Amino acid sequence: MSALAVALFLVNSTCPAGTHNWRLGIHDAVRDGNALRVHLILIARPDLLNVVEPRTKRPLTPLQIAADRGRTEVARVLLAHGANVDWDGHGCKSPLQLAASGGYRDIAELLRTHGAVLDLYSAVALGKRDEVEGYLRLAAAFGLSKRLANASWAECPWHDTPLLRVAIAHGQIEVVRLLLAHGASPLAQPVSRPCYISDTNRKGTVIGLTPGGTETNGFDLPARQP
Repeated sequence: MSALAVALFLVNSTCPAGTHNWRLGIHDAVRDGNALRVHLILIARPDLLNVVEPRTKRPLTPLQIAADRGRTEVARVLLAHGANVDWDGHGCKSPLQLAASGGYRDIAELLRTHGAVLDLYSAVALGKRDEVEGYLRLAAAFGLSKRLANASWAECPWHDTPLLRVAIAHGQIEVVRLLLAHGASPLAQPVSRPCYISDTNRKGTVIGLTPGGTETNGFDLPARQP
């Protein structure tokens, strides 16, 4: 019997009665932390690896759900199958951002070892002081360090907290001091066009994002090239 046939048999034999929707099945298995079932599903249906969940207003990929729920072993399985570590699945937060938001450092480090981009939001939440300082220095070259220190991710209703509040919420005291030193305001509020900067930006470009997530030249600087 082939590996595919075995996988199909095992998946079907463990599938709840009346449940035959594979797309729902993989997301439910991830949410339940069932790493074996996720592995078997992906053997039978590798096309589901990065598919977004179809029944929710917050469309997440399996890896995003694993990061959001702290399912480390499931995340390992998904990454072993080649899951996209940076795609947000139209859910606004990347897997790394979700892991950082939830305080799941083991998953965050696992994602980093598989090449996930350490964006500024995640760096703040995870207490990566040196990386945060690097972003601020880069922004300072354009006279924008204070603006970056007061940045807020407001394009998503569940992701609209200013960086300083993120650092405070995660107990990252050194990052709090760093942001305050660069002019972060304790009274900072979410903005309609937040600042976004990542280490994938070429030549230190700074990019603004509209509420819908569209890239804009928010600071009159050269836009990021594809």
